[in-house]
Amino acid sequence: MSTIESLYNGLGDNKAENAQIFETIIEEKHQNPEMIGIGQSLYRDIKAWCSNYIGSKQEKDYGYDVYEHSRITEKIKDEKLSARQKLALVNYVKYVLSQYNDNGAWLDKECIDYKLEVLKKEYFLKYIILLSSSNKRRCLMTIVLFYLVELIVLLPAPFDWMELFDLQKEIYSDCVWLNYIVNVLAVKIEWIEGPKLICLNWRGVVLCGLWMLVYIVFIVNILFNNIFSDISVYDE
Repeated sequence: MSTIESLYNGLGDNKAENAQIFETIIEEKHQNPEMIGIGQSLYRDIKAWCSNYIGSKQEKDYGYDVYEHSRITEKIKDEKLSARQKLALVNYVKYVLSQYNDNGAWLDKECIDYKLEVLKKEYFLKYIILLSSSNKRRCLMTIVLFYLVELIVLLPAPFDWMELFDLQKEIYSDCVWLNYIVNVLAVKIEWIEGPKLICLNWRGVVLCGLWMLVYIVFIVNILFNNIFSDISVYDE
């Protein structure tokens, strides 16, 4: 019987002892890669360690019932696990924590990072959407980028055949560029009467429709699901 097998046989009902045993098993499998298939998978070993470690802390007295976040995240970040396995572990740990009235918000960054890693390889469009809304700084950068694209698209076309839109501007400033920037912004604000955007041909209509779809998917999603996500109507 190997060392790892004897360790598995030593598992019992004591969560603290089980956590220590699983930690030893994980270390043994790292030091002896040929033994990684003995017993259960490394993923299940780490999953069991997380469950027992968190449970053991909850059973201890006041002052000793605090678990180290870094120990849990280090286990989840194990280099031998795939991004999908790491993401699954994060979700599992958050579930275990929820049983003890802890929402696991401190794991949100890891959750997003692993989601991005998975989506980048498998679903690029979803990856772009999540990346653009993964934190408030990226949200604001995405909104600014969209506005810059609008500024460029609505510039006067150098040739007649390239014209898609006619921006009928109002005078808000003597500075030509500032006046243009403000007019493009005013077009987006429906309750401001003044500048108007007119589609000159079917290509302009199609492009405008596609842009509105992209705008809703990105901007509206970002604004309501991220930037304002921390605002609660129940705050006093």
